[in-house]
Formats: sequence, C-alpha cells, structure tokens
Amino acid sequence: MVEKVFFISDTHFGHKNIKVFCPDTRLGADIDEHDRILIRNWQNLIMPNDRVYHLGDMFFCNAEKARTIMN
Repeated sequence: MVEKVFFISDTHFGHKNIKVFCPDTRLGADIDEHDRILIRNWQNLIMPNDRVYHLGDMFFCNAEKARTIMN
C-alpha cells in the first residue's frame, strides 16, 4: 500500500555546474557534497512504501555513478 506520493524533478546528480546556474538553491561546497546532501535528505524523508515520481533532469553523470546513486 502506498503511504505518500511525491513529485520531484531537477535533482541534477553529478551536474558539476549546477551551482553556477542555481547558486541560491543548491547546497554543498562541490557536486559530491551536493549529491550526498540530496541523498541524505531523500533517505530521511522517503519511506519504503512511498511512491516517488521523478519528472526529469535526474542525472548529469555516467551510468555507473547513476546506478550507485539509485542504490
């Protein structure tokens, strides 16, 4: 049974220039810290029975890093 439903977009995992484009809304000193913060926040909010719809611009990295983040 689905508990909560979330809609999200534009996480931009691995996007090295995202802080240039969005300096006021992206946390972290660099892209690695940015990604760790997003992952930590996700893990603190999303529960196993929740459903998340990611609407786009999720990754700006290679497939191997994307798989690691998804895991």
